[in-house]
Amino acid sequence: MMVNFMMQDTVLNLCKNSVHEFLAFILDYIPDETLITNTANVKNVFKNRKLEKEESDDDIPIHDSDLEGIKACK
Repeated sequence: MMVNFMMQDTVLNLCKNSVHEFLAFILDYIPDETLITNTANVKNVFKNRKLEKEESDDDIPIHDSDLEGIKACK
């Protein structure tokens, strides 16, 4: 019985965490302000948001000069 309660509690906490993460994900795509000058000109304004850093063992900085070959191929 105790193991069942522990498993139910774990599933409940996982679901709550997933909902909170989903909410944060959706809120990142909602603009802070929408400027409408006319029907053809609408601008969404986003404040600077902290981007999540992808975890990697070999985090190598890339400079614009390193991307010249890629830009030429594109």
